[in-house]
Amino acid sequence: MRFKATIVLSFVLILLGAYLIYVEIPGEEKKKEAGISAKKIFSFSQSAITGLTIRRPDGEIELEHFPDHPEDRWRMTRPVSTVADERIASGFASQLERLESTRLVEAKPTELKEFGLDPPAYTVIVTLNQVDTEILEIGTENLTGSEVYVRKGEGTSLYLVPASIKKALDKELKEWRRREIFPFTPAEVNQIRMASKQGSAEVVREGEGWSMKKPVPAPGDPSKISNLLGSLVNLRGDDFIDDQKEEKQKEFGAPVLKVTLTVNQVEREAAFYQSKTEPDAVYAVMASPHTPIYKISRQSFQTVDLPPSALRDKKVVSLTDPQQVEEIEITRPAKKLLLVKKEGSWLLGGAAEKKVDAAKVSRFLSDLHGLRAERFLDNDLQGMVATSGKRLEAGTKTGGSNGDHKEAARASNPLATIRLKGKEGKEIDEVVFVRLEGNHLHGRSSHQPGAFLLPKEALDRIPEEKNLTSASAPVEAPKAPPAPPPATEPGR
Repeated sequence: MRFKATIVLSFVLILLGAYLIYVEIPGEEKKKEAGISAKKIFSFSQSAITGLTIRRPDGEIELEHFPDHPEDRWRMTRPVSTVADERIASGFASQLERLESTRLVEAKPTELKEFGLDPPAYTVIVTLNQVDTEILEIGTENLTGSEVYVRKGEGTSLYLVPASIKKALDKELKEWRRREIFPFTPAEVNQIRMASKQGSAEVVREGEGWSMKKPVPAPGDPSKISNLLGSLVNLRGDDFIDDQKEEKQKEFGAPVLKVTLTVNQVEREAAFYQSKTEPDAVYAVMASPHTPIYKISRQSFQTVDLPPSALRDKKVVSLTDPQQVEEIEITRPAKKLLLVKKEGSWLLGGAAEKKVDAAKVSRFLSDLHGLRAERFLDNDLQGMVATSGKRLEAGTKTGGSNGDHKEAARASNPLATIRLKGKEGKEIDEVVFVRLEGNHLHGRSSHQPGAFLLPKEALDRIPEEKNLTSASAPVEAPKAPPAPPPATEPGR
């Protein structure tokens, strides 16, 4: 029994030694060789790529690269002629540039079927500077699925590389072509022009905010404009028309909306058409000849089909932070209230400097900060245009009819005027409540170029001196309930 065990053990040792000599040691040598000479697959840079041909089981995709083009840097020439998705194409080109092997499998492979390279799953032909080419053949994944077998064309070495290079190619044709109608970020847009049956609008980025130029010069609503830009850059084509685009465009008739975005002084224009035969579809036609006609849903289109008034800032005052106000002047007919902030407390202005309820002043400023116009009266009091930092001169009017002068005369005796000042008496805002008409209050301010309507309740929220100085009535403590009668013993 001991003799047999010795024989078995010796046989195992012989097999182990053979494995080390013929398998493990050569494998380690190959790994060392791979570490020295087989790190980076290619030596070109992405800027040198002028074309990519991707051969796959369901046909070829050909892309052209124009690195210096201001707009369409990647174009597809096969199977359709259109603009390619720059993010997808550039991302794949970057992967090729940075592709590194994890191991050299065989320097001169003879059997390729077991590695999925006879034929390869994908073949990528890289054109460099219009003349040179590089080839990458991609096979199957290894046992773990984390790597794939590749080689650089016929007669070259076999490597393992990260499987992400193959996953980057596992895309439908639609994913390689550009689906975005406006392929940039909202932060890159400097100007928006829109024209539709609802009217025309033009807004321009100014610093951190937006200014409306048309239909009237006025502040733009940053929130609404931000939402509009978000909707525009997120518009995606659900389907495409690549051929006979001019004939198809003639069938649409007149556009229902035109949008022009200025990005780095380059204009991108899209005209939107409603389909007579498809009520739930809208088609977008770009000015660029390389782009297709994009088909989008009516629901997506409605997010960008806005009236000009939707982009206008409805804030009555430009006040960004109520805490910056140091002085409030409220003038009514034959009555004036002056409030001054000193060392964090609000006082009545004048000799007395009586302390007032700071919470009520803070609430009034908060109400004023949140005040929004219900509607703008751009045809009324157009001569009363004021700029921030200057008092509104009531009753000014240049030209106009007798009705205009009567309107201006009414404005010369307003119901209330509110002036806000900051440190060192710097003018912040001015609001004038001109007159009441039914449930509406006519007003104007230094933040808005013309007259507007407010809810009449806004007039009631202006505090008076007696409201600010009167102490709040003390809250009565609840009376204790009467004591219950003493319990009586049974039988008494």
